[in-house]
Amino acid sequence: MCRVEPSRVEDSLRPLYRELAEFYEKIEERDYEAEISLIDKILRRHRVKSLIDLGCGTGLHVRELARRGYNGLGIDISPAMIRIAKRRAQGLKNARFITADYYSYRPASRFDGALCLNWSIPVALRDVDRFFSNVSRLLKEGGVLIIDYEKPGDIVWSDVGRPIIDSWSFK
Repeated sequence: MCRVEPSRVEDSLRPLYRELAEFYEKIEERDYEAEISLIDKILRRHRVKSLIDLGCGTGLHVRELARRGYNGLGIDISPAMIRIAKRRAQGLKNARFITADYYSYRPASRFDGALCLNWSIPVALRDVDRFFSNVSRLLKEGGVLIIDYEKPGDIVWSDVGRPIIDSWSFK
């Protein structure tokens, strides 16, 4: 089991994500189809063409949105997650993935939209000012940021035969 400590969230999660990277999309209890349809609807309403997924994991959102015509870049601090994202996106010319930290990543050009989904925003919440400061540099003026948030303490994966995280909290 893994205890996630807010002061060292990235360090706490690295071994977990390395172990679970191949199975990540299967153990997340989400309705991805409905989620991506909702995100697509929001992005279309705001005329988003290019997007960045901050903490993209295995790249599912970028892949599915690329299939719907968006140009997507997924960034994640986990090399294992990015390797899988690249492998699963083979043949999609408008989906790219790189290992990068969303606190400091500086792209050559800005994006119309940004996603920060699943586990990504709780990691960012430990340094909110730094996170939003960089997001403002990533987005074009009028750009759209879509965030979802899991209530601290409610996240337990048991689909792999054992609980993975025994506790998680922010103070």
